[in-house]
Amino acid sequence: QYKDGSIMVFIPKFYYRIGSASSPRHATYGLNCIDIADGSAFASESAANAAGYALHRAFKDGGAVKSGFFIDKYICSKNGNTSCKSVKNGVPICLYDTSSYTSSKGMVTSEGTCTGIAADAVLLARSRGMGTFNVMSIFMFSALGLLYMAQAQTRDITNCAWYDEINNFPKGCNYNLSDYNDRSVTYTSAGESGSSAKPLTGSGIPFAKTTHNGQNCGVADVNGVSMQITLGVTLPGSSATDTAYVSTTGAYVLKPATKLSDLTYGWNGTNDAWGDASHLSQLYDYVTDLYSGGTSESNVLIGSASVQVLSSATSGLGYQRTACGMHNSESALGGSNLFGHDWYGRGHTASVNTCVSCYWGDGRNAGIWYRIEWPSRSAGYSYLPAIRAACYGS
Repeated sequence: QYKDGSIMVFIPKFYYRIGSASSPRHATYGLNCIDIADGSAFASESAANAAGYALHRAFKDGGAVKSGFFIDKYICSKNGNTSCKSVKNGVPICLYDTSSYTSSKGMVTSEGTCTGIAADAVLLARSRGMGTFNVMSIFMFSALGLLYMAQAQTRDITNCAWYDEINNFPKGCNYNLSDYNDRSVTYTSAGESGSSAKPLTGSGIPFAKTTHNGQNCGVADVNGVSMQITLGVTLPGSSATDTAYVSTTGAYVLKPATKLSDLTYGWNGTNDAWGDASHLSQLYDYVTDLYSGGTSESNVLIGSASVQVLSSATSGLGYQRTACGMHNSESALGGSNLFGHDWYGRGHTASVNTCVSCYWGDGRNAGIWYRIEWPSRSAGYSYLPAIRAACYGS
């Protein structure tokens, strides 16, 4: 618990292995089996790689390997008019200029005034503690995805509330204050005029069914409730308000040497999360063909029961794709229960952000593996992206 009352969950460093024939889960899950090893299991990253394990990208920051990261347990609600906090039953802040929902517009921080756009997320997350907090990275949310899949594959009914032989993934608010796949899950409306189906964060009952690990200690609302902005992957633009289509199959992925907490909300400034290609190259690595579907992929479902979906590579392009929670090939599409039939869409616009989880009305297509490359830094979005802050341990 932070001094402002925010509740965060610590995710310790771990290594992962995907699709290994040596896995005790291989007989059941084949090339999509997941093994997780504790951060102390190997003497070094190279030793882990030699054993077929990779250190998740979420544990690399500022040129160092971290003991773990803290991530908000709940989607952020307002902390007065100057910051955001992670508390149960809060009304999620929406990064959109609207009077129908609790908008970020008009909130005032020491670094700037929010205007109802995606960049407000950085202003508000940093306002909790500048130099410590920022918006969660796409790597952190993807790490939660691997943890839930490993949890699902243990087939542990006793310690995983959302365990289901068919719909074996965290449940959430994605269907009329309930869950599309499990109507026993219910949420409390936030009571906003835009939609009574938008819920209070953390209000799901049974609560453990709505967390990443199926336990009360887990990260809540990772399936639906509200789209959530992430940092870590973007594209260049020509100005702070550029939203033009960018025709490229690659993207800029945050360098492990860059500190997440240093990223700022502007455009083309020294540590700004967005900018032109020259600026981005200082903070990000350009990854050719990061998006396996090129420039045209949209309206697809992640998952396959017979094809390996996430790369098992310990470095290179495949490693980057897994770090971002992206499928490794076009043959790994079509949807599967294991991946929750989650949706993937490409916006491919300048100064783009990746949104995860999806919102309260997207049904079975919402979930941890949901990805959409939208909105741009300067854009609001009618599906009301929200904020989840994070920070690193030692």
